Amino acid sequence: MRAVLEAPLKHEVEVTDVRGSTVYILCRSAASATKLRFILPEVKAQLIHLQSFNRVLDFRIRVSNQS
Repeated sequence: MRAVLEAPLKHEVEVTDVRGSTVYILCRSAASATKLRFILPEVKAQLIHLQSFNRVLDFRIRVSNQS
């Protein structure tokens, strides 16, 4: 996922799991999660060209509770 995101956002997110058609993403802050939600349609269009994400239909975004 970091391959399609620009800095500094790519350093704020981490894919924690891919289960079936759902990708689970952990964000370091609420701000990064909000930004990701806004650009997710563009990101999804780029991700479908990558082997690991070609069947992705849904994203689940969580915010880390660690500072």
